[in-house]
Amino acid sequence: MGIYGAMMKGLIKNDMLNEAVHLFFQIPNPDEIIFVLFFHACARIGTEEALSLVKKVLSNLPNSYREKSNVPTTAFDAFIKCGDLSSTEKLFPEIKKIVTSYGNLMNAYNKNNQPEKTLDLHEQMKFDKIEPDYLICYLLLVNACSNIGILSIFNSYGLNGVGIQAIELFNQMPRELILEETYVCVLNACSHSGLTDQARSIFSTIANKTEKIYTTMVDCLSRSFLFDEAQKLIDHFKYYHSPSPTMLNISNWKTST
Repeated sequence: MGIYGAMMKGLIKNDMLNEAVHLFFQIPNPDEIIFVLFFHACARIGTEEALSLVKKVLSNLPNSYREKSNVPTTAFDAFIKCGDLSSTEKLFPEIKKIVTSYGNLMNAYNKNNQPEKTLDLHEQMKFDKIEPDYLICYLLLVNACSNIGILSIFNSYGLNGVGIQAIELFNQMPRELILEETYVCVLNACSHSGLTDQARSIFSTIANKTEKIYTTMVDCLSRSFLFDEAQKLIDHFKYYHSPSPTMLNISNWKTST
């Protein structure tokens, strides 16, 4: 590291961030380390003025430095810290894809009330074969799903007979966040939309089929007048589970109809 790099690093270490930025503009022909330190200082400052400087320097950055992963990555971090999500998204394809970058962008989406993009980015992360930090990703995904109010959306789709949209939303959800209530809601949406085949397909993938899940699937079959199949499902549940008042009532109701 040259003398200018050492000076900038010292200023940043001592929280003299504006001084570090000012020094940057005095340096002739800054190298990769200098650019990294500059963007890092701007990220720490996080103001509109710092954001303007990041944009100015990045727009004039030589191509040779744009191809070096550390420089675009620190600029990416600066955009996030300065609250410029649009510029962050534009720069994302240029940076080295690491778990921290994905996590930072997912967090930015949550903070900007764009939880759907958090879920989409998680899918992209899996497609890119990036091994996640499960605890951090889990918390970000839980936050996104809570912001979406995802079960309410499922219920709304079901009540309005638009089960296809419910299934599409279900398929976008990370598997680790799907709970009993999620299965019940999507099966109920299928039930109210006449999507029996899709309900069967979802039901067949459920490893732990609870009483609520069985009940919802029976309702779906019954609404499609598939009473024999519904009865077989009830019998299957009764064979492998303890006696259930709910299933008994359903069975008695079917017998009387």
